[in-house]
Amino acid sequence: MTDERGSSPLALAIREVPGIAIASIGFGCALLAIEGDRLSTIRTVNISGEYHAVASLVSFLLLIMLALAYRKLDAPTHVPAAIVIGAGALMTASMFVVLQQSVWEDNPIVSSIARIVFGLGEGVILFLWMKALFPYGARACAAVLGLGTIVVAAMNSLIAFLKVDAAYGTVSLLPIVSMVLLCYFREYARSRAPRSDRDDIPSEDACASPERSMVAGIGCPDRSLIVPSDQAPRGRRVFVVTMMLSLACYAVVFGHIHYQWIPLQDGGTVSLIIQLGTAVGTACGGAAILVLVQYFWNRRSLELYKVFLIPTVLLALWLSSFVNETWIFLYLVLLNITQKLVFLFIMLAPFLIESKRPYLMPWCVAFLSFTAGKAASSLLLEHMSPDVFVSSSVIALVVLFVCGAITSLSGSITDYHTPIRGQWPGPDTPDVHDALPHANKLQNACHALTDQYQLTGREEEILVLLARGRTAQHIADTLVITQSTAKTHLRNIYAKMDVHNQQEILNLVEQTIDEQKKA
Repeated sequence: MTDERGSSPLALAIREVPGIAIASIGFGCALLAIEGDRLSTIRTVNISGEYHAVASLVSFLLLIMLALAYRKLDAPTHVPAAIVIGAGALMTASMFVVLQQSVWEDNPIVSSIARIVFGLGEGVILFLWMKALFPYGARACAAVLGLGTIVVAAMNSLIAFLKVDAAYGTVSLLPIVSMVLLCYFREYARSRAPRSDRDDIPSEDACASPERSMVAGIGCPDRSLIVPSDQAPRGRRVFVVTMMLSLACYAVVFGHIHYQWIPLQDGGTVSLIIQLGTAVGTACGGAAILVLVQYFWNRRSLELYKVFLIPTVLLALWLSSFVNETWIFLYLVLLNITQKLVFLFIMLAPFLIESKRPYLMPWCVAFLSFTAGKAASSLLLEHMSPDVFVSSSVIALVVLFVCGAITSLSGSITDYHTPIRGQWPGPDTPDVHDALPHANKLQNACHALTDQYQLTGREEEILVLLARGRTAQHIADTLVITQSTAKTHLRNIYAKMDVHNQQEILNLVEQTIDEQKKA
């Protein structure tokens, strides 16, 4: 393993995911697939209609049933490639019908079933990708999302200039292409795993079984962003509630803003402007996510970042009131930036909310909260007067402001300390609440020894656990690697530091602490 210290945070996150280019393209295909019914250059988009509203509600209820079934799982689940590709094929078939909406107007049953399958497929394919990406940690997931949204922007721009038939075919195939790439990514990651771990690698849900090894050599579940449960219990509860309300309200506001450009479609220049505005906003959103990964990666920044989204969506909502071609590009840019950043918080939910089993349940809750807002927006659009629909957006904005204020002022970002230098992702060890001065001294001593003996980043991580008196079995459980892999790292550390047992390690650490005190 090469020494990864000194690399930029973004480069490190990218390097943590084997085959990240495959993952980014595949995940980008999934993201564009769920937006495929809103591409204005290939068809006249219509997000209203009774069947659309009912289908949104039914698909939401089916997703809840799937989430409840997933919650009952107690063991790792492997989804065979045949089922993964089958899910992509079903969504491809449903998307073909959805995109050909005008052809199926006389057959509302087929149209409604296709819309239900499409809505269900959105959650399923995103969940399958999340299962595959979750073991690599929060920062790596965010990096894949950032790169994936840039891929979406590029494909969106390309599709805008394709002939209609070619565009139909391209967009309809996105779900199955995404699932094929997911299967390829899983196998590629497996083939790149360390040889000692390869036989024991679970499919994706490795974190449900901590004794099993990981595809990549990283700690899982990544708890670097989670508030320890006994430090801020009230703040954690507030965070969960405000997150659910915020995501639902964002979806309602997004639905209102999207509705404003629907009447402006002309199948020509304006439709092209609409799609290019979406592409530019998506690219900017992806770039913003990568900037966040590179420069502002901690829980406090993430929660404050969420608060700053409110003025952005408010500005987009205000600009959408000027229903003309002049402003449509600008407000769609702002809208799509906000949408991608909101999706980031959905994707990071498992890393922000502590959950034992199944680990992806917070993601399900976050995604369902957003989907509930989308379903509510569809129902309001269909059954309420325009004034009531506008009022619902105003109410949603008020709730967003209140949730943002609570998030800023509550214990969710103030009642816990931020990670100290050298604290890595991974399950909290029993001494995570040691006195901060001693923890700092130990971390600094281990960091100095790492520099002195040229240890790798992973070896430094293990050195800290050794200095805390941890056994090989505990290290393996903490970092979610096999015990044989942990022992291999230990042998490498002993050889580099020219020691023969853990006690000599402890002596070196104490000696280094004493030297740093005198310095």
